Amino acid sequence: MKPRILNVGCGKEDYGTDFLDIYPSRKEVIRVDLQKERFPFKNNAFDEVYSRSVFEHLKNPGKFIEECKRVLRRKGKLTIITDNAAYYKFHIDFFKKDIGVHYERYDENGKLIRIRSGPNDKHYLLSTTLHLRNFLLDSGFKIIEIKYLDDSYSENGAKKPWDLFFSLFSNRLAYRFIKIVGEKP
Repeated sequence: MKPRILNVGCGKEDYGTDFLDIYPSRKEVIRVDLQKERFPFKNNAFDEVYSRSVFEHLKNPGKFIEECKRVLRRKGKLTIITDNAAYYKFHIDFFKKDIGVHYERYDENGKLIRIRSGPNDKHYLLSTTLHLRNFLLDSGFKIIEIKYLDDSYSENGAKKPWDLFFSLFSNRLAYRFIKIVGEKP
């Protein structure tokens, strides 16, 4: 039987078998307000829940994790990719014009919208590996993997000169994202 994978906050991404987003970008994506609504699935429905660049936008990330856990089967995996609070560009002023905290989303008509830091920014938290570990452990997950990822979500290492420079001191400074995978007991 083919594994059933729920992609939460999928945008135009096609990884998964089922898709949820607050701003659906295509017809097979179910619209759900992740802050207020339950996922429209039965308990224990999925082998994996995958969420990329959503966690940092949640006002109540604990509720989100509990809802992911509810729809996961036993031994199911929760994969979260989110911003890394220790990333150097989030802290050094001369980089802010270059990157800042920004994100992209699709509106109701599928049009790409780019939002930079400022009054329209809807980031509510930046996490460290410890924060993410605590969220998952406190919800009863077993931690399978934690790693740092670069801007393209690859695991091949920092590529830009400044990223390479900061990676000499610490990976947590050089990588913009953290990936954590937990398993439901």
